[in-house]
Amino acid sequence: MKKVSQIIGMMSMVALLAIGATSCKKDNAKTVASFDFTLPAIEGESGLDESKAYIDMIAGQMKWYEGDEIMIYSIDQDYTKSKAAAFTAESGITGASQAHFSGASMQEGSEGFFAFYPASKATTQITEGNRAYFNVGETQTYVTDLFANTARAGMIFMDPRGFVGAATCDVIEPNVVANLKHIFGYINVRVKDSNNSGKKVSSVTITDSNMHLTGSMSIEIPALKSADLDAMKQLGVNYKANGNADDYWTAMNNRLHEIGYMPNGTGYSVTLDCSAANGVTIDRNYKFFLIPLRPGALMDNFTVTLTYTDGSRDVKVPADKRYISIPGYYTNVSIDLATATGLIQ
Repeated sequence: MKKVSQIIGMMSMVALLAIGATSCKKDNAKTVASFDFTLPAIEGESGLDESKAYIDMIAGQMKWYEGDEIMIYSIDQDYTKSKAAAFTAESGITGASQAHFSGASMQEGSEGFFAFYPASKATTQITEGNRAYFNVGETQTYVTDLFANTARAGMIFMDPRGFVGAATCDVIEPNVVANLKHIFGYINVRVKDSNNSGKKVSSVTITDSNMHLTGSMSIEIPALKSADLDAMKQLGVNYKANGNADDYWTAMNNRLHEIGYMPNGTGYSVTLDCSAANGVTIDRNYKFFLIPLRPGALMDNFTVTLTYTDGSRDVKVPADKRYISIPGYYTNVSIDLATATGLIQ
């Protein structure tokens, strides 16, 4: 497993830009200056309560956040003609599932338009073979309570730009319209204290004992097919159902090879910084810390580190197939500070 994970390195962006045969190839190239993108829902049991199977973002739908940017690629068979540029969302989009993005006019390349969100994790560099480059940092940042005016106020902590997704376009006139797909899974760290100690959490860190969670990678964009992202998600679903790691990695390695995947993993930890909350008070009711992670993460042992305003605590989580990170799915990790190990099985 260790050897395999080093070969995989940082799979976080493996399904970037789920593209291929439906990638808007046209006989007559078009020039486009605006794009409409819709965010997807999250699947699986959210762990937010006993009755709902999704986070209450209007029927489980992901939402845009003010100032969001998306990287648009115009890919040509001649890679020297390919281009990439960040497009900015219209104002007032916070809480919307669909948003309009605009930027400088871009001519469609012979291979079509492709998109990746967030633009901050992508670069404009495109090299031979239409190889594009992406990165994942070690810190996600809670900014504000996205649920302040709901029954979830003060309960859910997440980076509003934590979502990682990609798209191809199916409609190009009068502007490009597309649905983004998930690349990362959502790790929901549920924390409570039955003893009601009032500990205040300033950050939550997940450390994988075996796989890189951060770093950079590149892929050959035209090598991807539109079904790749769905297939990689299904690999995770199948593994969670039958627990066959060999089958999972064999199939994943084959797909990685086909798309020219080249990783440069650098770190094993990702931290959700909640400093803006001035310390999240832990009581007898769960607080929820949502941390998007690369697909395939948490297949082996991992550690959840809760940093308090006056110390910290490590919670060791043994390997279990139910914890695997699957694109567009929830993975729930439940912690009670009142217990000896901290982990609720």
